[in-house]
Amino acid sequence: MVEIPNSSNQPTELAEIWLEPLDAFIAFLELEKGSSKHTVQGYETDLVQCARHQQNKKVCAGWHDIQSHHVADWLQSLSEAEYSVASLARKLSAAKAMAAFLIKDRRRSDDFSELLSAPKFYATYQGYYQVYRCWLF
Repeated sequence: MVEIPNSSNQPTELAEIWLEPLDAFIAFLELEKGSSKHTVQGYETDLVQCARHQQNKKVCAGWHDIQSHHVADWLQSLSEAEYSVASLARKLSAAKAMAAFLIKDRRRSDDFSELLSAPKFYATYQGYYQVYRCWLF
């Protein structure tokens, strides 16, 4: 597992219920999908951040229990912390890939990410772009 910086408001250690599925997903990305080192590290960093957020808030028990509104809450907290739209989209992509893996690996029967959508850019009449952040339909 990659060493991931920890902010002061999040627990240092993730519970095994979060780590074991994440480790299996990372192995899947490396061995079966042949993903690049940078993709694997990015997804791992993002998913550890998501898991830490959920564990810190005590809103769900692990990847088997996470729901779309939990992920939307995490993304909203990052949006409020002024993460770029590109960063938020990558984090959503990591969550969607994890959801697909959990179904493929028969760890879940439902897709917790199916109601999530990426942030969108909309042009305004003044020629500037405005970001519309919508995490849930």
